[in-house]
Amino acid sequence: MSQQYAQDYGQAVGEGVAKGAAAGAQEQASGMCSCNVLDREFVKSIPGILKVVQMVLSLIGFICVTTGNKLICPYGSAFGWYEFVSMGAFWSTFALYLLYLLKCQDRCCACPWLNWNFIELIYLGIVIICWFIAAIVMAVQNCGQGGFQAGSAFGFFALAAYGANEYFVARTWWAARQEARNGTTGGTGNLDPSQPQFSDPEMGGNKY
Repeated sequence: MSQQYAQDYGQAVGEGVAKGAAAGAQEQASGMCSCNVLDREFVKSIPGILKVVQMVLSLIGFICVTTGNKLICPYGSAFGWYEFVSMGAFWSTFALYLLYLLKCQDRCCACPWLNWNFIELIYLGIVIICWFIAAIVMAVQNCGQGGFQAGSAFGFFALAAYGANEYFVARTWWAARQEARNGTTGGTGNLDPSQPQFSDPEMGGNKY
């Protein structure tokens, strides 16, 4: 009787463990494509703050140029380019901010071959070039209008913000690349070169 009870108990425990493991695997799999968890560490990180600054500066620059008096200034293409760059930078940065805030890069887009640091590095490089051209053109062709001059100034401010972000992302990408090449963790845990993270003590020790 006791032996039979032990066998039944062991079988029940084994089935419970198997069901628990299956449920855990299913929950993990479903969680990989659910972006419903906020990453509060990203909000307080330097890249997170820089992205907010970039969006604010891009929006202010767009408002300054859009509300300017374009009737007395014949450079319509310059204004169109500036508005395109400012709004393109705003919405793309907003999308990137949401992606990191909701940890979608770890859930929906957790592909081993997808290097997020390198992708953001290329993206920021393109935005910096576009902002540089837009700010220079607006500085040259502002017709002495205060709104256009303010737009040019905020364009250079946004350029500096994106440049700072590019610097931090490049440093992170290079450090993760060297870490992966050396095959060591350096006491800070695994550095995945495909994920946005900062291991520099100056960055507060967080992954951004």
